[in-house]
Amino acid sequence: MWSRFKRKKPLTLSRWKRFFTPDGRLHNRGVGLLKKVRSRGIDPSIWSEVWPFLLGVCDLNSSKEERGATRTQRRKAYERLRRKCKRLQRQDSCEFKLNKINKPPQDKHNGWSCSKDTLFYLSKN
Repeated sequence: MWSRFKRKKPLTLSRWKRFFTPDGRLHNRGVGLLKKVRSRGIDPSIWSEVWPFLLGVCDLNSSKEERGATRTQRRKAYERLRRKCKRLQRQDSCEFKLNKINKPPQDKHNGWSCSKDTLFYLSKN
């Protein structure tokens, strides 16, 4: 059943900016922001700015500089993790190919988790 009440307008960019002090902290530790978001929702144009606060990525009591430093630190950690994953994937792929070419499997249940197509491709090359 539809509500009899008119839907309120979602949080807009201009209202969003009013929740911050000059140093970039949320007024009243973000309590007003959380109430507005819960009752009105968020305009899609500012989702990327609001959601980090709602998900706990940004501390509700952090300043703009603190959030920038945290974002930079997390971005660097993410890039390091991606490089490590890519390196491990390449290493595992090479080891798998070498093992497949040099050592015949002992039994048919050798623990490798590749599709039959991949094994067929590797056996042909």
